Amino acid sequence: FSVYPNPVAASLNVNNTTGIRSVSIVNVVGQEVLRVNNIDNNATVINTSDLNRGIYFVNVTDANGMHSSRKFIRE
Repeated sequence: FSVYPNPVAASLNVNNTTGIRSVSIVNVVGQEVLRVNNIDNNATVINTSDLNRGIYFVNVTDANGMHSSRKFIRE
């Protein structure tokens, strides 16, 4: 899957060719800070404006139940 822009100011775009079931964002200590469930398409936009500046990980569960993770920076 792809995540852009990186670094992000407010809106993080998440795309996956096999579909997205859910997206969670965790901080560097592993605490989940945001979750979006029941996404029924290949792309979504996540509002990150409430997150503090720093490094985060976006975790995606696709339509097949596979989990993937990418690092991004919130500026």
